[in-house]
Amino acid sequence: MTSPRSSSYALPTRILVILILAFLLSGMCALAYQVVWARMLSLVFGSTNQAISTVLAVFMLGLALGSHAGAKLSRRGINLGIMYGWLEIALGCYALAFPFILSNAESVHAAIFSATYDSEISLALYRFLIALVLLIIPTSIMGATLPVLAQYIEKDAGKAGSRIGTLYAINTFGAALGSFSSAFLAIPYYGLNWTIYFAATLNVLIGLACIFLLRDTFIESTEKPLTTSKKQKKDETKKDRLDDAAMIPFAIPIFILFLIGTIGMLLENAWSHALVLVFGTSVYAFSTMLTAYLIGLSAGCYFAARYLLPYCSIRFLAGLLILDGFTILAITPVIGLLPAWFITIFGDMQAQWHMVVAKEFLACAALMFLPTFIGGATFPLCLHIITRSRQNQSVSTGVSTSIAYIWNTAGSICGALVAGFIIIPLVGSERCLIIAASLALGGAAVVILGTRPQTSYRKAFASFIFLIALAAPVFFTTWDAVKMNSGVYVYSKFFDSESAMEREMKNYDLIFYKEGSASVAVLESALGHRFLRVNGKTDGSSEGDNTTQMLLGYLPYLYARNTADALVIGLGTGITSACVLDLPVDSVESIEISPEVVEAASFFSALNDRVFNDPRSTIRILDGRTWLSSMPKKYDMIISEPSNPWQTGNANLFTADFFRIAGNKLNEGGILCQWIPYYNMDSSHFKLIIKSLQSVFPYVHLWMSGTDTFLLSSMQPLEINAERLSYLFDNSEIRKKFEDMHIKTPGSLLSFYYLDNNSLQTMTQGITSLNTDSFPVVEFHSPKFLLGPNRPDIFFDILEASYASSLEISDSALETNARILHRRNFYSHWRIPNRVTEEMLRRSLN
Repeated sequence: MTSPRSSSYALPTRILVILILAFLLSGMCALAYQVVWARMLSLVFGSTNQAISTVLAVFMLGLALGSHAGAKLSRRGINLGIMYGWLEIALGCYALAFPFILSNAESVHAAIFSATYDSEISLALYRFLIALVLLIIPTSIMGATLPVLAQYIEKDAGKAGSRIGTLYAINTFGAALGSFSSAFLAIPYYGLNWTIYFAATLNVLIGLACIFLLRDTFIESTEKPLTTSKKQKKDETKKDRLDDAAMIPFAIPIFILFLIGTIGMLLENAWSHALVLVFGTSVYAFSTMLTAYLIGLSAGCYFAARYLLPYCSIRFLAGLLILDGFTILAITPVIGLLPAWFITIFGDMQAQWHMVVAKEFLACAALMFLPTFIGGATFPLCLHIITRSRQNQSVSTGVSTSIAYIWNTAGSICGALVAGFIIIPLVGSERCLIIAASLALGGAAVVILGTRPQTSYRKAFASFIFLIALAAPVFFTTWDAVKMNSGVYVYSKFFDSESAMEREMKNYDLIFYKEGSASVAVLESALGHRFLRVNGKTDGSSEGDNTTQMLLGYLPYLYARNTADALVIGLGTGITSACVLDLPVDSVESIEISPEVVEAASFFSALNDRVFNDPRSTIRILDGRTWLSSMPKKYDMIISEPSNPWQTGNANLFTADFFRIAGNKLNEGGILCQWIPYYNMDSSHFKLIIKSLQSVFPYVHLWMSGTDTFLLSSMQPLEINAERLSYLFDNSEIRKKFEDMHIKTPGSLLSFYYLDNNSLQTMTQGITSLNTDSFPVVEFHSPKFLLGPNRPDIFFDILEASYASSLEISDSALETNARILHRRNFYSHWRIPNRVTEEMLRRSLN
């Protein structure tokens, strides 16, 4: 029997084309699954950094285990083309069943969460196990496809680097297509479930096509080798002289694959954290970055497989690592310049959304291409070494491919966990990038020193490179944290030039900055006002946002039948929770997903001291939606004040599914107070959220302050309690806070009331669909309006509907013209034109 290495044959071109197309589409489906399944699991586990990292680690672990299983399958004497087809069918069938399997896992997670939420390690372990049970089968199938197909396409292991490298590049490019198509096409227009059904159907069709078309192409690995001509021998001798792949120690490619996997995930995590400060946190920003990243990997893998294998040597590999390290060091300072450079893009109020996305993609590609290109190139080069190594003589192509894939994936798992849990929280994304560069340089030094023969020149050069690697994280940082947190993707419209932005940001001092699950900063202006910025966007302040933050805390008190237990989702500055603690409540639980935000809230102690000192107050660093869906406790008042609905993660708190969860956790007569900002939103999306709220709560009132609205919702009829209203102004501490907001009487507070239940239903009667978890319309379509001018149509829609609205209050004597007249002062503060104010007064008072 001949060894797999000596076997040689050529598949027909028709078959190769079929397999290439199949593996391209397979990669597209796999990435679509990863995107959709991660979103679905985040609805169960939550959107915390730990939960997301757990799912990612399990996904990659399954790929590695599957690759090992695929290597074993590839050694069997069966038609591997048909085996590949069955793997694709099995993956498609599991994908079709996944939503149903996940629904059963939700109750299991809820039971575990309620028992272990206060033990971070236990909760993480149980989530890992649940994710493993859910994902191990499909991810193992995905991982098995590469070694199986590798053995089928190229049984001559010595040639695997070229053909299998090309195959892997095509699969990675398919993943890039999957990243783009799922975020830009499938989910926005068909939803999560139909995206899964489409991908699953495609998997099954791929499998059936392979089974039908490859049924007659079974070639045993034991077939006799083809006769080698003199010319072939001469070419092979020349090729052996061109590289020393067979002489390279087996440990070297294994080390490099693991190292490159680690570096790759450090880069992906750090780039994601840094670039959202410029591009924003919409789903399109993340998808654009991931697509650019995968294209770079694919291009590097393809180029190396086609052109670089003859040059594969220790020097060449070390040179690639050195080039990778210095490239990362060179492009990292450029990221710090992006806020100023991108003023011209984000400041253009007439910019078309697709053009802005295209420019963002080009910027990502320019920054990421060379490091990801090098990372992609190492796979076929290392696979080439592994298959030619004298320590690996009797190993087949499938097994060699599996070895390379497993070690690269193991490095990726290590990089993802280390970046997410250690490096970025401790030293930030800039140093994470520099550490990645240092690992590349240090790895090059290790490769040089780990080979023979050793010379004094090699030792000196390796030592020099190693010293640069050690010094880089200490001396190579250049970013200005204030400029990085300028939020150009939201606020560039207020700057007419780069210099204007720089002058504006010089008026602020950075008094707190920390990265982790998000980039959180506290800026202090020259006037002493403090602003909480999360990923560059202001999510609360000691000046300007006070009215919104305080009304969120006080308004539910006017409606709730009882006020014993309150829940606030989204701590932010802590001002809302502090206002709730001003009221006669027994307990206030504040749920915040970001530990960095909790730390930053302490810088607003002048306005929120009770949150940290009052025994009735409890702060929990958890996902608010997961808490509500998993815990049996019910509340009298639930206040939901996440950030904007176009932001990934926060968007889960604006769906009908979330409103249903909140409604189930309210006591009888309980109130949900939902904050919905309407600036930079299309009217249809704003009404869609309200319609989704109305689908759960039969009674809803709308209050408004500037571009912020407050939806007071209940299962029972709503009525403002006049005695509670009087209490707010009888309490000296609360009255002082109201006076600081220019709210001096009950009538002035009631001026923020606009729509009763009937008027709100009339305003949304043309909306026929809902914003749901499975069809998140607002998250995927509202970012398209982010860069446009503030749209006044929502304000005018509310104003128009308010003329038919009545004030539903227990004391009808308080329904006077005074509350309407008070709006004049607030409209002036909101910069509403005088003609609009006068028209409002005329129609409201008649």
